[in-house]
Amino acid sequence: MLKARQILTALANQQDYRHFHGKRLRHDRFVISIPVTRHYRLICRDHGSFLSPEAVVSHEDYNVCKPGR
Repeated sequence: MLKARQILTALANQQDYRHFHGKRLRHDRFVISIPVTRHYRLICRDHGSFLSPEAVVSHEDYNVCKPGR
């Protein structure tokens, strides 16, 4: 959780999500997935001028909720 907090602090300071290897989801380009560890992802929603964090989910849960999988 420490790394997730560091990422959230950096995002609040307007650091680009791509610095953390974040990617937009193909099925919903307003949702961004940022890897926290090998097994967890931080899910954020793009509101244009800022990102709002929505959840930290396991990679397994993340893969289950994606359409087409």
